[in-house]
This record gives sequence, C-alpha cells and structure tokens, in this order.
Amino acid sequence: MKEFFEQCLRDLEPLTGKRQVYYWQTETEPDATGKPKGARKFEVCVMGMVTQSKFFSYIPETDQKRIISEMMVKDQEYEALNSSVVFKWLSMYKDKYFTDANAPGPERLHEYTEEEKQRIDKLANEFKAQLVGQTPNFKGIEKDIEALKREDAERVEKKAISANRKINEEHIRQREKLAEIAKERGLDKLGLHEISKFQVEDKLIVARNLQEAREIYIEVYEN
Repeated sequence: MKEFFEQCLRDLEPLTGKRQVYYWQTETEPDATGKPKGARKFEVCVMGMVTQSKFFSYIPETDQKRIISEMMVKDQEYEALNSSVVFKWLSMYKDKYFTDANAPGPERLHEYTEEEKQRIDKLANEFKAQLVGQTPNFKGIEKDIEALKREDAERVEKKAISANRKINEEHIRQREKLAEIAKERGLDKLGLHEISKFQVEDKLIVARNLQEAREIYIEVYEN
C-alpha cells in the first residue's frame, strides 16, 4: 500500500486540483534530521495512511485501492489526502466487508472412526442384500441406528459447549485487558467530561481521543 499512497499523493493535483504535494515541495528548509521539511511531511503522511489501511485488514487491498481511488474524485469535501480521510472513506464500506470476513466457514466434515465405518458398512450391506431379494439379519440394527444418532447429538453438543466456553473466556480476557490498560493510562482517574466512547471497528472504546482508542483496540483485540 505504500507505493499506492505515494502515487495517490502525486496524482492528487492533476486529478483534483489540490496542491498538497506542491506546497510540500516548496518547504525545502531542512528539519532536525537534515531532510527537507516538505519531504518529511510527505513520508509521514504516507506512513499514516498505510497504518490506517491496516486497521481495515478485513477489506482486501485491491478493494481498498479501488475505494480510495474512486473517493479521491467523488468526495468533494476533503481538503487534503491523509490518514483521517482514508479512515473516513474505508469506514463507509467497512460493514459489508466485516460481515463477510467474520461469516462462519463451512462445517468440517466428520471423520468417522474405523468402528463407525464398519457399522455403516454393515448397515449398507444389509440394505443391499434386501434389494436383491436376500434375507438379511437385521437383528440389532435399530440399536445401531439409535447409537449413531446419540453419538452425533453428543458430538454436536460438545462442539457447541466448547465454542461457547472459548467465546466466554476470550470475552473475559478482553474485559480484563481493557481494565488493565485503562488503569495504566490513567483513564480510571479521569472524570466523565474528560473521556468519550469511540467506535473502532466493531467495538466501543473509552479513551481521551480517537487515536488513543485505536491504540487500545490494537493492544486488546489484535495482540
């Protein structure tokens, strides 16, 4: 995405008339590192947009590029191309991609044990024998069928219990982590007028500002 954002900045003036890069190019005075201030601003802007892009990792890069390229022309309200504008544009489309990215995958096929395979083969052979007019021995077949049904039901129930346990454990871990980070950052000592709730991805994060909320989100949900 770095090369993409660099090209977006270079294309900005001929595409929209916004002379963002031109003004940076006029800032030739070196900063503390010896690099022209304008060149430094260009690099920081690109770095910020790349970082912002990573917050929307569930949106494929090809789609991110398409959205940003289109919005550079469609959006008539932005003053400059930067990380805030990238966040605004990608947020407009995030719901669809987030839902698709978190949709449950296909159910994994059950792998039967050797004993289960033998019992299934037995049932199949007895059924085939009946079709050709033989007289199979169905003794105990009802018990076999019922046993298979019970085993399947138990397997589904255990899977559901395990999944719920994992979700609950993860939720508790995240809540404890949020409380720990809030204490480390001193948020627990602030008044209600000093903090707010910010929407980051699908979570509401309490922080002083949006940047801090994003940092907390990364610490809790991505580490």
